[in-house]
Amino acid sequence: MSVHIKVTNRENDFSWEKDLTASRERTQVHSSLSKGSQSAHLFKACVYPIRTHNLLDFSKDFFLPHSVNHTIDFIGKVQNIAGKIFLMLASLVFDIVTFPLRLLTFIPRIISNSQQKPIPFYEYLKGQNVDPKLLEANWVRVELSWFTNQPPPGYDLFAYYAKSGSIKKNINFIELPDNDVNDSRGEIEEGRKFEDVIRSTA
Repeated sequence: MSVHIKVTNRENDFSWEKDLTASRERTQVHSSLSKGSQSAHLFKACVYPIRTHNLLDFSKDFFLPHSVNHTIDFIGKVQNIAGKIFLMLASLVFDIVTFPLRLLTFIPRIISNSQQKPIPFYEYLKGQNVDPKLLEANWVRVELSWFTNQPPPGYDLFAYYAKSGSIKKNINFIELPDNDVNDSRGEIEEGRKFEDVIRSTA
């Protein structure tokens, strides 16, 4: 079975891809993909400013984490104007009430984030000498495609080629609010887990 990996920075549409022909490399990729950064739940985002690596993201998570990271995305689904106003005002009040917590914790959070080591998959990509543009994002979309080349004599062709397919997953390079489009829990492919694709071919 052949495995192809494609990694895309969805913020600038820059991508990198490679055929994973060596069993050892497939094992390395499997190991690194199983150790991505997690998304932060709402309560944690109210206590700590989650992102501190640049001023824009820090400002969002420090001043208005609920309003910017949750309410603005959700409010578009509300049809009633009064409902939109109520949600936004309630969100702003919530951010104001919880602001003292973030004021107390932002310095420890900055120190903690500065001491975090890059996740293994980030290090794997750096080791592949990928273009730095790929690593500029907070998260990337990883797609694995696998397929068989030539079935053995007498093999059921339908069953053989049914093993081909693809699966996609978002991998966070850093901890991010769990509402974002980067949600690394998303997997697309029926009946199989993302890491199982590589494990089964290693």
